[in-house]
Amino acid sequence: MYQDPPARNARARVAEVRSRIDEAIAGLGGIKRECDKKRDRIRKLREDLAQRRRTLGAARILVKAATPTSPPTSATPKSAPFLSTPLPDGHPFQPDSFPPFPVFYRGCLYRKSGTSRRGWFEVPMAARDGVMGTGSLACL
Repeated sequence: MYQDPPARNARARVAEVRSRIDEAIAGLGGIKRECDKKRDRIRKLREDLAQRRRTLGAARILVKAATPTSPPTSATPKSAPFLSTPLPDGHPFQPDSFPPFPVFYRGCLYRKSGTSRRGWFEVPMAARDGVMGTGSLACL
């Protein structure tokens, strides 16, 4: 039986180890390139975020400079002055003088689920504290 000389075995082992080292170096090179790309992307994102923060800060300064510093002094809301005045015929509005509201049809869309639930339900107002009237509609 013929045996390989010890030098041949040693050279084979050295060649095998070198090939493993070359594979590891090639793999590390790919990983290094991938890390460099990710590092560049993170740097760009940080720069964009810093620029957006600077822009928002400048916009806040402009908005603060444009808004008045003194709050309005009148107690009556300017958008609905008719609420504090009586009706033209001299009688104040009486909510109890009207019959209960009829049941209407209306759709409510729930964005999260994308489904639509439709229907009105009459809710008695007498059961609610501080509310005058006989009925109300609530979309459920």
